[in-house]
Amino acid sequence: MRILVFEFITGGGFNNNFLPHSLVQEGELMRLALLLDLMAIPAIEVSLMHDPRLPLDKRMLDNQMVKIIPITPQQDFWQVLAEQAPLCDAVWPIAPESEGVLQAISYWVEASGLKLLGSSSEAVALTADKYRLFKRLEHQGIPLVKTYTFTELDVLPSGPWVIKPRDGVGCEGIVRVNSVVDFKAVTDPEKFIIQPFEAGKLLSLSCLFKGGRGVLICMNEQSIKQNEETFELERITVNVNQMTAEVPVLVEQLANIIPGLWGYVGIDLILSTEGLKVLEVNPRLTTSYSGIRCALGSNLGASIIALLTGDINFKAQCNQSITIEIPREKR
Repeated sequence: MRILVFEFITGGGFNNNFLPHSLVQEGELMRLALLLDLMAIPAIEVSLMHDPRLPLDKRMLDNQMVKIIPITPQQDFWQVLAEQAPLCDAVWPIAPESEGVLQAISYWVEASGLKLLGSSSEAVALTADKYRLFKRLEHQGIPLVKTYTFTELDVLPSGPWVIKPRDGVGCEGIVRVNSVVDFKAVTDPEKFIIQPFEAGKLLSLSCLFKGGRGVLICMNEQSIKQNEETFELERITVNVNQMTAEVPVLVEQLANIIPGLWGYVGIDLILSTEGLKVLEVNPRLTTSYSGIRCALGSNLGASIIALLTGDINFKAQCNQSITIEIPREKR
């Protein structure tokens, strides 16, 4: 099988712009982990779209089954994608949901008749819109952090609050505010949502989905640093022992509600005094993926490829916690 791997940040999505350092670090972690998994699978050839401003791991360069496709500032990455379509069987996109990027790439793969190693474009569209997802899950009785639009300011509970891009990714663009006056500083308010700030432990789930079924792979804990009003991911501990009986049930519920989820999906949660609540559903690889091979001893990428012809079948070979430190730009 010939697979085109396209991690948007490191793969040319910013070829005409400055690279966003924080997203580059996480993109490189995910991309390398995925490639190491794919390179361990017999009869897999990988084409990798790459921004040549970034270094490549020697293991990629030395592997004859990996073809590097550099994207220069003069090129249009959509055109490069189109040129690669006849040369591959499947596409594995890793991209932010913001500005419809992941949805557009997923739709392009579907329209091209190639195998999409990810969730359907319809599922991506739903999960990318945090308010639309909130309303869908609220209707189904899923425990959630309450979410409001700026048109609902008059019904907000008492602060503090968190303002997020409606289609944002990671901690990008998220700010904490303590006064209603702060809302006036937000431009394009229709592009943002508001959530009450809740103290608690930030967790995420690494899962596999297919055909309305969801299986939990592991739970992870996120360490978020608050810088005055903004937030920054510092580290992730993959495979923590925080399991409760409700977690696998929640995964199955989400699989039923969003049947287009496929392959790896990350689910962000907060464990507050009121219990577990869903924050986001990420229909793509998340940074936690980069620690799963070490934590569980198995090739999750191979299990995802196997979903093309079979059911979910992932078996951990070991059980340990791995902490991933997120490199940050020195200030």
